[in-house]
Amino acid sequence: MFSYLDMTEYIIKNYSGMVVEIGVGYNFYVGKALYEKMRYFATDIKEIKNPPFNMVMDDVFDPDLPLYEGAKLLLSINPPEEIQPAICELGRMVSSSVILKSLNDETIDFKRYYKEVSIINYKKARFYELKSPR
Repeated sequence: MFSYLDMTEYIIKNYSGMVVEIGVGYNFYVGKALYEKMRYFATDIKEIKNPPFNMVMDDVFDPDLPLYEGAKLLLSINPPEEIQPAICELGRMVSSSVILKSLNDETIDFKRYYKEVSIINYKKARFYELKSPR
């Protein structure tokens, strides 16, 4: 079973600076923990009522680039397969690493976007990590 706590622990151990979670919806597990430990905010295409952290409405297909400038990591948990390429493109535009926890182990060709792509198995968490060359 996937562990949000293990994913959060991995991010805290391996990243510093600003983290932006894309398409958060109502999945607040990782966001709450990251918000307490580092610079963090979340985005979604729709308004989310009473999130426990800073949240901005934004569309990954037409992103407000200044929001993401300086992000060290873009994070997305269970994004639909069709938005994963847009998240990768956004990460490249702002020179950010990307972590994607796909819903059904989709097979997106992440190497089209990043040279360094890894499947991370950290304790009970399994996700893709695309490292920015910066």
